[in-house]
Amino acid sequence: MIRFIHDAKELKTLLPLIYEDAEAVGIDTGKIQPMKLLTALNTCMEGGAVIVAEVDGHKIGLMTLYAVESYWCDDITLANLIYYVTPAGRKSQAGKRLLLAAREYARARGQTLNIHVESYEDQDRKDLFFTRYGFRKTGGCYKFREG
Repeated sequence: MIRFIHDAKELKTLLPLIYEDAEAVGIDTGKIQPMKLLTALNTCMEGGAVIVAEVDGHKIGLMTLYAVESYWCDDITLANLIYYVTPAGRKSQAGKRLLLAAREYARARGQTLNIHVESYEDQDRKDLFFTRYGFRKTGGCYKFREG
């Protein structure tokens, strides 16, 4: 199941998933400042979106989006702060469902969606995954813009 989080109190329940994501890409989790992280998540929830994938009530994936105002035009772009699916959730199509929910969220608002990928392992597979859903590669990001 994919759902959007709208309650700030629920953001704390995402911390274990975020720490797992950080460890997966080699971030020293001892340096993470939980209050700053919760502030960033709250910013995503207020100006973008916090989307979770769940199976049987367990969180297996997370996509957080925040709004970025362009300095060269009036456009607002959505960018991901976190896009992570647990190893156990990777065969459940949670990554696809999170990406499609984020894409639809951007499309409904007429905004560009930029997805940044931290891990460069298995790059060909990632390129295929994102292009299959209408994204084009731009540097280290995948961009979706309707029209």
